Amino acid sequence: ASALHGGSQEERLNISGGGHENEPLTRADVGVHHRVRMRGSFLTCSVIAGMVIHVNGATGDNANDGADWATAKQTVAAGLAAATSGDEVWVAAGTYAERITLKDGVALYGGFAGNETELSQRNWAVNQTILDGRQGGTVVTAPQTATATTRIDGFTIRNGKAANGGGIYCYNSP
Repeated sequence: ASALHGGSQEERLNISGGGHENEPLTRADVGVHHRVRMRGSFLTCSVIAGMVIHVNGATGDNANDGADWATAKQTVAAGLAAATSGDEVWVAAGTYAERITLKDGVALYGGFAGNETELSQRNWAVNQTILDGRQGGTVVTAPQTATATTRIDGFTIRNGKAANGGGIYCYNSP
């Protein structure tokens, strides 16, 4: 067995024997920060910085894993709940009537059409992504544990209502 290690290195593991060829791989088998591809009888694992969780309010389902646009989550809150530090949550254009709390180390990006494969392909000016608090309180809360890698980008935030921070509330956050 070969161990995966950090950096931009790629390892090839021959899985055509040893009882492994009929066993499905799960996220736990390769870890949160590895991309897995099958090429012939070889499994290629690349270490990556984090995963992308996809959200599409029009076509998503929160029971989905969010691994791509076809299996997107439906709500921003579900996308954030599925993410761990180092991950990105990509949100397709639309209005999301939600109040959310950002997650430490997770980058939340709006402005997607719903077919992009690279962050640089989004157009947040054309694909408006709106978080609407419906006057129910703070729309976006940054946790006190937030770090410099916790971010929100590409959203219009509207209809928040609070004495302090109706749109975005950051208390003791960097």
